This record gives sequence, C-alpha cells and structure tokens, in this order.
Amino acid sequence: MEQLSGRQASPVSVSPEVRDRARQQQSFWGFLTGTYKSELGEKVIMPRLFLNHAIQRWFRAVWNLDRILVHGNRIWLLEIKHKFPFGRKELRFGINRGELGVFSRLSEAGIDCFHAILAKPSWTRDTGSGYLLNQLEQREHAALIGCILDQKVIHRMQQGPQGSSPAHTTFTGAGQLSYSSLPASAFKRLGMINASRAVLAENLARAIEGSDLPLVTDQWLSELRTE
Repeated sequence: MEQLSGRQASPVSVSPEVRDRARQQQSFWGFLTGTYKSELGEKVIMPRLFLNHAIQRWFRAVWNLDRILVHGNRIWLLEIKHKFPFGRKELRFGINRGELGVFSRLSEAGIDCFHAILAKPSWTRDTGSGYLLNQLEQREHAALIGCILDQKVIHRMQQGPQGSSPAHTTFTGAGQLSYSSLPASAFKRLGMINASRAVLAENLARAIEGSDLPLVTDQWLSELRTE
C-alpha cells in the first residue's frame, strides 16, 4: 500500500465527540444482525476493517462506490445517500467534493452517475435511519429522489458555490469536509419509500433513460418534513 500510495500510513482514530453509542447499538442490534445473521462478519465487519485499516490509512481519502449497474448499453454508477436538504432561500443537497471528483473521473471514462437520495423527513442529524424500521408514520414521509450527474452537471457544481460540512461527516470525526451542492429542484421524484419495489425500480429506470418524471420542489419537500 505504501508503494501504491507513495505515502506512509497514518493512524486510524475516530474522535469520541462524534461517537453515539446508543445509535451504534441501535444500528447493530436493530438492523445489521437481523439482516446479515451468520454472514455479518463476512459481509460487514471484515470489509469495513479491510477498508479502514488496510486501505484508508495510506491515502488522504478513499470512497467506496455503492453499486455499478448496466442498463441498456450503458454502465452506470448508482450512488445512494440518506440525508435532508439545507438552505433558506433555496433547498439544496450537498455532495463531498472528493466524492464528486470520483464521479467526474468515471464520467470522463463513460460511466455517468445516477445520484439517488432517500430524503429524510426529520431534518436533523440526531435522527438515525432506524425510523424506517419502526416508525410507520415517518416512512410515509420519506421520499426517494434522484438526478443524473454527467460531466456537464458535475462541472457546474464544481464551479458553483462551495461550503464546508461539520466534523461528524468526516472519516475521523475531526476537521471539515468541503462540498459542492445542487438545488433540490434538479432532482426528480422516484416515489415514496413505502411504494412497491416494482414501482420504484420502474421509475429509477425511467429517470436513467431521461424520461419525464415530476420534479422535486421546495414546497413538496417542506410538506414532507416532520421536524
């Protein structure tokens, strides 16, 4: 790894200030163990240890890609996030600039990104993803939206307004990350999370193909907000 990266390894240490033990326990016992069962070590623990300790330590930053898919005769990166919008005059969603740089390189190679977001109805970082499992009324307000990030869109984002996100968004829980952003109105509505998988998959395919789907509006997102 030192030969590949050209740098020595740095220690991996996460700031205790961003650790939420209750949220960790909720995710581990309420979701991960039930989902992966006997494959938890193979599919979750070992890959995370490998990424964090066998790769990340030698590089300034490492991003894993959520999913690569083939649709028609095109190869796509499907990147999925779970977040809420920000902004006063205009609602926007941010994307880490390093991650956006990866998307740009892939786009140059002919692999565009479809960026999907599960828009949280609770606009606060204090609410984890557990609500999707045990709060049915919250699920009714969780929307899946998405947009194509091709070279033109990525270039516009890279040249547009920039910001810095707080420490809890970083790998170690310290410092800041710079991000670019995109108006919420640039996204299309794929459906509510409680819709059937067939409906969401069909709308995803239509969005990738460039078909007309309802656009996201600030008013629509605000009406879905629960807190």
